[in-house]
Amino acid sequence: MLNSLILSDDYAFSAIQGEGPFMGHRAVFLRLAGCNLTCIGYKSEGAPYGCDTHDQWNVRHLMSFEELNTYFEMNGFIDNLRNGARLIITGGEPFLQGEQLAHWLTQLIEKYDLNNLNIDFETNGTIPFDTFYNNFIQNNKKKVSINFICCPKLSSNGDPLEKRYKPTILKWLDNYNTAPSSLGLAAFKFVVNNEDDIKEIFENYIYPHHIQQKYCWLMPTAGSRDELIERSPKVIEWCIKYNFNFSNRTHIMAFDRKLRV
Repeated sequence: MLNSLILSDDYAFSAIQGEGPFMGHRAVFLRLAGCNLTCIGYKSEGAPYGCDTHDQWNVRHLMSFEELNTYFEMNGFIDNLRNGARLIITGGEPFLQGEQLAHWLTQLIEKYDLNNLNIDFETNGTIPFDTFYNNFIQNNKKKVSINFICCPKLSSNGDPLEKRYKPTILKWLDNYNTAPSSLGLAAFKFVVNNEDDIKEIFENYIYPHHIQQKYCWLMPTAGSRDELIERSPKVIEWCIKYNFNFSNRTHIMAFDRKLRV
């Protein structure tokens, strides 16, 4: 259905972006349901299913565009966006609903005259963006920024290579940073456990796709504050040694395992 979206149990909420290039920015999160990966390799005491938001995106709520618009109005999210909060569309994997997202965003921006909106997509980089991008660009008449915050999954995530590694999509993202038609940036967040993960990043991402390290962030695998505190110092050392940016997981540091923050 092109006039509705399938939302997670979180629906939408106001928070601070906890990770990546826009860490610390005010944001409105829209969490969609469903994912094509498991990330079971990240299983820990703080994240028993691997993914730390599994319990949210694994629940499905169908909501029409009109209902979602009303939900945004009633919760003050439209005012937040007008006052500079970023709109972060996450999951699960949001591009499972790419065409629907293009139509919803187009009408949202027009209906509420959201000029200069910043939209960040949190994606695992395995679903092509063409359907979304072509539909949205064709209809977009406002000065909105579209950013792709890609978290490619390394072998440590537990899914088979053919599911989690899509070179053509990685190339598309890399080109997005230099293409004249780009509306924003593509950033890469890598969840790392050990130095073998760094080697894999170079062999599968940096070298073959010429991804610039200034667009790459490393962050620790962590489902709880204790795990984050324990693992962060080593990841910071690797960032300095191998010339990556470091991403904290601010929401975990501040609120531990609490969600919707």
